[in-house]
Amino acid sequence: VAPAMAKASTQSKSGSATKRKGKKKRGPRKVIVLPNQVIFGSVRIAHRRYLLRPTREMKQAFTYFVAYCAEKWNVAVYALCVMSNHYHPVIKDRDGVHPHFFRDLNRMTAQYIKATYNTRGQVFRPKPNRVVCLHPEAIVDKIAYTLANPVSAGAVRYPEEWPGLRSRIDDMGRTTWTAKRPEAFFGKRRTLPATASLTLSFPEELETHYGSREAAKHALKERLDHHVKNAQAQVRQKGWRYLGAERAAKQDPFKQARSWEVFDTLVPAFATRGLSHEERIRAKQTYRAWHDAYDECRRRFLEGEANVVWPAGTWAMVQHFGQKAEAPPS
Repeated sequence: VAPAMAKASTQSKSGSATKRKGKKKRGPRKVIVLPNQVIFGSVRIAHRRYLLRPTREMKQAFTYFVAYCAEKWNVAVYALCVMSNHYHPVIKDRDGVHPHFFRDLNRMTAQYIKATYNTRGQVFRPKPNRVVCLHPEAIVDKIAYTLANPVSAGAVRYPEEWPGLRSRIDDMGRTTWTAKRPEAFFGKRRTLPATASLTLSFPEELETHYGSREAAKHALKERLDHHVKNAQAQVRQKGWRYLGAERAAKQDPFKQARSWEVFDTLVPAFATRGLSHEERIRAKQTYRAWHDAYDECRRRFLEGEANVVWPAGTWAMVQHFGQKAEAPPS
């Protein structure tokens, strides 16, 4: 067995070296932050623990946090689903500041969790996944995926049965969530408002694309039904049993999920559903050209050049190092 394993290891190394030959080596993927991006996020609890289990107190606390942060950073929330060990938002970043939104939301939630469970250490995984939706049909797909997440996770048979914080299609543009400031950790902080409210927004991109709000809602419901049926079929195929709303609320918050998970997989930077083949190619070319421009500016910066102007959408170098970036495209 050992020689075979050694041979396989050698082949793997040589194969990977061959694939890398001639390709430009890049560092970690950069976050491109521009105004009016529609973003689908995936934020996960560290070690897959159930620290966001759907209790009444957690639901009220997270409602307060997301309402406060959305108003603070002028972020429109289209859809939201909070599961026991992760949450998915679909937002519109009007001013190009969504890293601040996620930072504050995760920080406040982590402080509340630590105070509630009297624990320390890391709560969320670093660097949440963020996917930019490039077409109205991509927005429809990500909203439907978000709302169907309790079914695809094997928690409940139908999305409406999930007891945690979860928006609905009919909530968009009409429902306002209001919550009191949580007592745990935040109860005596007068710098925070006593209550926070959030009105879920309806994507104006969908009204423009489909011609009316009703037509857009019909497309959303069709896509949601598609995701729910696919999720139910996968649960049957895997032989899972639904956890149920009552058991989900009573889970041990420090218990870790044991379901199979693929680690270090590639995460897309943008969703291209609805784009033509040529438009997808142009989107990829634009994305690569941005990174080439960023790498060139980084090289000049490290060589000591002053007054380097970074490509529009550069975040960390502008926010943390005081660099200048090009104006975002209109």
